Amino acid sequence: MRERLGASVEGGGRLQVTIGSNTATLHPVWLRERSTEEGALDPTNLQRLYDNNDLDLALEVVNCITDADVVRIEFSDGYQMSISAQRLMLELGWVPDLEALPDRVAWTSSLDPFPYVEWPRLAADDTEGIADALQKFWSLGFFVLRNVPTELDTIRKVATRLGNLIPTNFGEVFNVVSEADPTDLAYTPIHLNAHSDGPYRKPVPSIQMLHCLQNDTSGGESTLVDGFGASQELKAVDSEAYRALTETAVEFRYDMLSDVVINRTRILELDHVGRFRQIRFSHRLDYVDAVDPDQLDTFYRGRKWLRDRMNNPANQVQFRLAAGDLMLMDNHRLLHGRTSFDPREGRRHLQGCYIDHDGPDAMWRLAQRAIHGTSGSISPGA
Repeated sequence: MRERLGASVEGGGRLQVTIGSNTATLHPVWLRERSTEEGALDPTNLQRLYDNNDLDLALEVVNCITDADVVRIEFSDGYQMSISAQRLMLELGWVPDLEALPDRVAWTSSLDPFPYVEWPRLAADDTEGIADALQKFWSLGFFVLRNVPTELDTIRKVATRLGNLIPTNFGEVFNVVSEADPTDLAYTPIHLNAHSDGPYRKPVPSIQMLHCLQNDTSGGESTLVDGFGASQELKAVDSEAYRALTETAVEFRYDMLSDVVINRTRILELDHVGRFRQIRFSHRLDYVDAVDPDQLDTFYRGRKWLRDRMNNPANQVQFRLAAGDLMLMDNHRLLHGRTSFDPREGRRHLQGCYIDHDGPDAMWRLAQRAIHGTSGSISPGA
């Protein structure tokens, strides 16, 4: 059933809109910035063709007319525009955003089904297949592609299909093999505890990809754990320790003498309304500030709790990457590790790289537009 749209001009030249049981008073400049009238936006990229900072801050709405699902607005400088009830409801949060990323779903070792995705389906222009894969990624933080060709550097093709390659101090693409003189512990056969990559970088690499080209050893299984789920559990059981990890500055340092990268930040990063944004966790690289010892007592308690929680097998998934498998994981949310292996058993060769979040984000939104037959909230006529 269509909600009734009403509008009126209030004191100060502001617009009051009522849609169903919802009412809001809107600033004239806020409205004007959302104009899709001819000449307001470039038709190709939808960027404004004017500087919105040039708008008169004394701008007022002087008249409005509702017509079905559209309100027509006239401003004090004579400019006129229309805006739809659907766009207003979307902007004001009165209806769900069909393009919004899926909510995070916390998980443990009981995760079922395991998020496998067939590479041929993701590689093709299969909207439903793309949406299914990205639903797994955004809700769980990872998936594993199967049947990826095992030729060297195939990972570049997969990376550019999904996003943009991010070079780091390890290069655009790096080879994870056991080396005689390793520059990183990843290039050894030892057990690796749960950790996030590159906490010392600005910004931290977004999404890690690991493509298995060969794995002839009995060990070397991959482990993943949900840092988001762990942080939410810590918040519930020890709010003081949780707060200490969100407030206490930590220096993450990667120092090979010839190459040094440093980032001062927090182990748990929250967004502007206090929701989980990112976890940085690496016990080999973190140096906390010398703050009040009582605060450090709480900080260390929280850090140890997270370490124990995230390295408990009951909270991890453990799986073997076989030749042709490719793991894609959110490095801002998940921590990964590896069981030890004996390189004398055979060769274990993975190729890795990082991509940004923007690629999967855009793919998800475009897939939702195709599925729902929409064109985006700021398209002319929206």
